Amino acid sequence: MAMPVNIVAPDAEAALFAALLERYAFLQQHELQNRWLILQAAHVVGQTQFMPHIRVHCLMLALGWERARRRRGRGRRDVRGKCRRS
Repeated sequence: MAMPVNIVAPDAEAALFAALLERYAFLQQHELQNRWLILQAAHVVGQTQFMPHIRVHCLMLALGWERARRRRGRGRRDVRGKCRRS
């Protein structure tokens, strides 16, 4: 099996990864689609290094949990509102 060839200099790769995570941190919480796209790009860039790759997976999981938590919370408010009207 052939080993993948890294055509980007390690310093440039690290700088790009850092810039993507900085952009991710800068985006507002409600910008879920943009935050996800930035994490996807960081995932690709960080694939050649173990720790950056794991870091992006953790951020992706956290974003997924945040999104699920928001959806559950919104659903509860809707149910409570309907119960109060009855």
